[in-house]
Amino acid sequence: MLTTVSVPPELLRALLAAARAELPREWIAALGGRVHAGRVRLERFEPLRTVAASAHHFVVDPVAFVQQEHALRRAGSSWLGFVHSHPHGGLAPSLADREASWRDCLQCILSPRGGGALAAFVHRGSAYEPLPVVVAGDNLTAGDAA
Repeated sequence: MLTTVSVPPELLRALLAAARAELPREWIAALGGRVHAGRVRLERFEPLRTVAASAHHFVVDPVAFVQQEHALRRAGSSWLGFVHSHPHGGLAPSLADREASWRDCLQCILSPRGGGALAAFVHRGSAYEPLPVVVAGDNLTAGDAA
């Protein structure tokens, strides 16, 4: 069971930069890292090609997902889930997020506006549970990573 998400500050900065480059469209990536005793340590991400994207919706190319999941494994990381942006801010999962999320899979939401922020969730049963996000390595918080 996932309990906490740890992200290095340089990875959070890279996630924000990638999401900002796609504004005003939503952006999505596969997340790689490690899990130990329920604690997630994010190590890398692989952007996912979409077949449709707007400010409020995206559809991932399934072939791109398979390719990026393999890239994560080749780099020595385990696939943990997804991160996607909400271009107009807001870290709460939308109805579309809740309907499309995979159970027991890490789901991170990134707000690229302003200073940027990251939230993490896991879909367990009928609940969409928030997970604490810790920016490890310096004094940044998940909302101060600009």
